[in-house]
This record gives sequence, C-alpha cells and structure tokens, in this order.
Amino acid sequence: PVESPSLAPGYVEARSLSLPEGTTPFFLVGDDELSMTWLQQRGEVLRSLNAVGLAVDVSSADGLQQIRDVAPGIEVRPMAGDDLAERLNIHHYPVLITSARMEQ
Repeated sequence: PVESPSLAPGYVEARSLSLPEGTTPFFLVGDDELSMTWLQQRGEVLRSLNAVGLAVDVSSADGLQQIRDVAPGIEVRPMAGDDLAERLNIHHYPVLITSARMEQ
C-alpha cells in the first residue's frame, strides 16, 4: 500500500506553474472512484502528453493494477506524494501537472 496523508481525492483549481522547461508531464491519482473516472476521461490527453502517473494513495497491489488497467499505455508508478504536495501546495488529486500548468 501507498499512503499520502496530506492528499485526498477532491477538486483541484487550475493554476499556472513555473516548473523548469522540459519537465515531464505527470499526474497524481489514487485507486478511488474519482481517480478512476478521471483516468478514463483524460486517458487520451495523458497518452498524448506522454505523462507519467504517480499512484499516491493505493490500498493494495490490486489497486495499483486497477489503475494501470484503466490507463493502458500510460506508465503509473506507486509513490508517496506528501513531499510533492507540500512543494506544489496540492491537497487533492487527481491532477495533471505540466511545466506551465496544474489542472484537473
């Protein structure tokens, strides 16, 4: 299991970011219903950006596999997200992060 106590499923307000140019787009998800629905809806966009997924709240290996099954062709890695959440002032997921923007 992967836990990120400072993150929870919920609404993320879009905003501009100033990350270094060339930052690989990435997204944060969990094995919750909101994340699964978001992955189904945003899958094509995530694939077109070659975004890498970070599973920040997953209850089991089966939960991680469910995320990967919903997002075929997209790399998804388990990783605690508390440090990242603090650096980017994020409290909720799912969220897509690029060098210039954060959006749901």
